[in-house]
Amino acid sequence: MYELTMYRKHIGPLQIIFSCDYAIREAQKIIAIYYKYQDSFSIHSEEKQQLIHLLNQAINNKPAFTAAGFF
Repeated sequence: MYELTMYRKHIGPLQIIFSCDYAIREAQKIIAIYYKYQDSFSIHSEEKQQLIHLLNQAINNKPAFTAAGFF
């Protein structure tokens, strides 16, 4: 029982760390995809304007995780 408790104490924080890292990497991938698709539309098209707006939202609202302000 003691070993299981110690295992959970170490896995919990690691799982959180990896989840946060995964969220940040996925946000970066999404921004890269937006940049890629931006070239697919003509300069003044409605779709490109919407994509630019969405891109700005993604850039300005990227997930960021800190260790209680220590880093």
